[in-house]
Amino acid sequence: MRFSARCSFVFTMVLSLVGQALLAEPVRITLLDGSISTVELSAIDETGHLVGEGLPKNVQINDLRSIERQDAAIRTSPVPVIVELVGNARVRASGVKVANDVCEIAWSLGQAVKIPLDLVQGIRFDPAGKDASFEHAIANQGDDDLLFLKGENGVESIPGLIEELTADVVVFDHDGETVKFKREKLFGIVLASLGDQPLKGKNVTVELRDGSSLHATSVTYGDNVLKVRFSKKLQVQIPWTSVVGLRVRSNRLAFASDLKPVRVEQQSIVTESLPWQRDLSVGKRTLKLSYNEGRDTREFAKGLGTHSRCLLSFKIDSAYNLFAATIGIDAETQGRGDCVFVVLGDGKELYRQRVSGHDEPRDVQVDVAGIDQVTLLVEPGVELDLADHADWCDARFIRLKE
Repeated sequence: MRFSARCSFVFTMVLSLVGQALLAEPVRITLLDGSISTVELSAIDETGHLVGEGLPKNVQINDLRSIERQDAAIRTSPVPVIVELVGNARVRASGVKVANDVCEIAWSLGQAVKIPLDLVQGIRFDPAGKDASFEHAIANQGDDDLLFLKGENGVESIPGLIEELTADVVVFDHDGETVKFKREKLFGIVLASLGDQPLKGKNVTVELRDGSSLHATSVTYGDNVLKVRFSKKLQVQIPWTSVVGLRVRSNRLAFASDLKPVRVEQQSIVTESLPWQRDLSVGKRTLKLSYNEGRDTREFAKGLGTHSRCLLSFKIDSAYNLFAATIGIDAETQGRGDCVFVVLGDGKELYRQRVSGHDEPRDVQVDVAGIDQVTLLVEPGVELDLADHADWCDARFIRLKE
């Protein structure tokens, strides 16, 4: 096991700046309640306040879900290495080295960035390659580092502790013995799990044009530069022209899929019972709802996938004012399904809506101020529970600004 004491070193990286300072730039901001505005952003100061034209009064980064630049898009190109960071972030790299519990990453933005190994989940040396055992290890990190090697019979893994990675070799401690392997034999490395500690306080994700993304404790913006802070002593400066947008994890918002329900009831009628899912449909696919009579679809990263009849209760202890979600039958049913979505607060019905697989998704906002327990219930419609793949997409509890 490695320990997060490694994060105590000081690191500042300055990248070359491109162009002249922008006084203001049109960006699209999304507030916690889902409302979207186009504003002129000039700066984000040290206290997290946004500066510019058209902004809500005294708006802070913690009041947002995202900031999106209007003229920016992700454009990926093949790279020899992808460094997977904890919390579904990644850096698309031209090279990577490991020494003294630090991962040094060469990337498209100029000077190499050095990241504590605590924040690294894995390294892919064959980004286009597929191996089920490697993917399973990335998703289920264990207590040991795993080295994945290319062999005549496919990819094999050995447990141990990575000591050093150079441009030529990897030095690995396996069962107390130091072994070396040539770099070209590596398929990938999966680092040991450190639990949730390395991501503590990481509330902003920065998305970059090259497809990379970085978690940060805070960001500031001005003079065409975004300063990304990983910790009190670790900061990187990125040209604003290299940024696509920011995704914010506000402490005034809690996704239902991140909470543990205090009560669960599931009962099918005529179909096979399908357990509810976090951030997936009951078919275990990405949450997806159909629009425009099935011609278009929208995917959701967060939400609850359920099958009627399903009841999920969450204890919120009057900490939030609003429940919001986008509801509908998952697109995987191809227009089938008919069910009723119900929201209850402390046992009292607050919202009820029947939805079929042919209906447009509905945005839901329910006042839950003063309520201790919120229950999300899906009941069968007129066709019993056939194809009732009911999605509470983007389901979240919001504490309105005091």
